[in-house]
Amino acid sequence: MEYKDIGSLILAHWLSVLQTLVVIATLFAVIKYTIETKKLREATVKQNELQLRPFLSIFYDEHECFFQVINVGHSTALNTEIDKVGSFSFSFIHSDLMKPKESSHIYAIGPFKGGTGDSKNKIDLVEDEYELILRYKNVLNEHYFSKVKIRRHEALFIETGRDLAT
Repeated sequence: MEYKDIGSLILAHWLSVLQTLVVIATLFAVIKYTIETKKLREATVKQNELQLRPFLSIFYDEHECFFQVINVGHSTALNTEIDKVGSFSFSFIHSDLMKPKESSHIYAIGPFKGGTGDSKNKIDLVEDEYELILRYKNVLNEHYFSKVKIRRHEALFIETGRDLAT
């Protein structure tokens, strides 16, 4: 009789150990799927942000000989402004609303080699390059920026992101 009681105790002990292992494995599975769900949620939020985000850049129009700001994003850009950097001065028609694929001219005023003038007459800028910062908002009033280097006949995109300074 004692032998059966000891066997039952051993069996009960191993069943208890097995039950604990199953609970631990379930815990790890729940943690793994929680992490995967969080990643999916973050990707969905990022995708939604991209749909609501304007994206402004500058390019040089070789045929017309001027720079243009263009919204290549999926959403309207609000209150577009360009920060003046260094000695480069320009004329930009401030845009309260810039729809996707819409553009606006930037006319360089100078300084140019040999004096001042507009960009259609003299594109020979004094400095080799200037860095311009575009600031704008989306329809949710979130602030963004785009940095672009302009050279004599080209514009090079540097970076873009949320504008935390405002």
